[in-house]
Amino acid sequence: MTQDGRAGALEFNLDPRVAIRRLFVYCVSMELLLVFLDYHMNYGRWTEIRAIRKLFDISLEDALPSWFATTQAFLICVTLWLIWIVVRRQGVSGARSAGWFVLASFFTWIAIDDGARVHERLGSGFRKISQAGDPGSFTAQGLDAFPSYSWQFFLLPIFAGLGLFTFIFLWRELKQWYGGVLVFAAMSCLAFAVGLDFIEGLDAAHPWNLYTRIAGNYPSLHDFTTVRFSHPPYDTLRHFSKSLEEFIEMFGMTILWTVFLTQLGHGLTEVRLRVGRGLPATDLGAELATGRAATLGAGTH
Repeated sequence: MTQDGRAGALEFNLDPRVAIRRLFVYCVSMELLLVFLDYHMNYGRWTEIRAIRKLFDISLEDALPSWFATTQAFLICVTLWLIWIVVRRQGVSGARSAGWFVLASFFTWIAIDDGARVHERLGSGFRKISQAGDPGSFTAQGLDAFPSYSWQFFLLPIFAGLGLFTFIFLWRELKQWYGGVLVFAAMSCLAFAVGLDFIEGLDAAHPWNLYTRIAGNYPSLHDFTTVRFSHPPYDTLRHFSKSLEEFIEMFGMTILWTVFLTQLGHGLTEVRLRVGRGLPATDLGAELATGRAATLGAGTH
């Protein structure tokens, strides 16, 4: 309190490097916890209440794991837009600024997609449009021959192109050598997750279906999964594959977020948050661009 009885400014000092390390540990710990809870709630039978089990089911789009992934994707896109603002204020070349704009737009799409299942619905829509058109067209024939989810046939080439652009751009843009290694690890995680999603979309009778082959080659799995999990081997393998896919995807996004936050805070030694009345407004972008300690002022005049 000030001498005249009014509340004074509240100030928080934050070391960006320490904060980023702690955030990484928190995110990975949360992802492991979500996998742990999915296993014990849905297959460890900690509860028989179906509504509670669905809350932790990592394979569902309206469960807690999905909320975490969507929130993380949103925060990543916010981080990228901040980087783009800082880059523009630094007066860098138009190509670099455009590159960060593309990345910010791409990850904004990912955040929207995670929350609204856009790619699944677009895939279903494209399939209906294709089926209503000429059955002899290249698109219709290719879609009929494609064995997995229809969205992958239409959108995976676009995602693959943007993913390749992301890797090449960041490899050239990042100032630390280990940044490129982290980006490679993150993109590998995301590619692996898409590969698992491709397998999950295959019909059970398809020769590429890994789960059918495992269940057929190991008959003893039937008794084990039926007694232990109350599910046949195929359903059990498919669920745990989905659990692994979601964890790998979230982990890859966490690595990318760490890289982006490090890029945003490059050259900063301290970030100071000040909240109170009568504080001067501070331009975050200008502070970051100069590489000095950033002060965020939130006050009224």
